[in-house]
Amino acid sequence: MIHTIYCNVYEGLEAALAENVFQDLEAMAGDPSRIFEKIEIIPASSAIEDRLARSLADKFSILPGIRFCSIFDWLTFHGCNLPSRLHRHFVGLADLEYPQKPKIL
Repeated sequence: MIHTIYCNVYEGLEAALAENVFQDLEAMAGDPSRIFEKIEIIPASSAIEDRLARSLADKFSILPGIRFCSIFDWLTFHGCNLPSRLHRHFVGLADLEYPQKPKIL
């Protein structure tokens, strides 16, 4: 599920993300059919990804079922046909071809 939170302090966003991840992990633990499902997080940069990974690992001791990916990787993984000339570049949503609507987690 997509969670949108507004905050002027990074630590507040980090705490809100940890709480959302914890709730999602609890929901997944209660449903045996979701045991191998991943929680996908799209960080703004590799530095933020590293800081989030360390923060979540401190909170949960491990990173169970959490997948960090870029927007390009997420769109490709969910079946969007990206033009090859835009490989790893910013892609406007109007340029994308959707064979099926991407699943939003």
